[in-house]
Amino acid sequence: MANVCSVLLSGGVGKIRRAAAGRQYLDGRAEYASIQEMKGSLSQKSSPDPAAFERANYMKALKSYV
Repeated sequence: MANVCSVLLSGGVGKIRRAAAGRQYLDGRAEYASIQEMKGSLSQKSSPDPAAFERANYMKALKSYV
């Protein structure tokens, strides 16, 4: 919920339309039964190489640091 608030505060309410379109796209693909299932499949725990997953996230954090 905090992420949604942050996006709305920084990008304005126009972001709601984009989020809704993204949700409809995901629903249409029917690859996942729920958002929770999707989040679970993208977690470090589900990764075939958890160490690589951790390194990639670390590098992403370093690149985003200003």
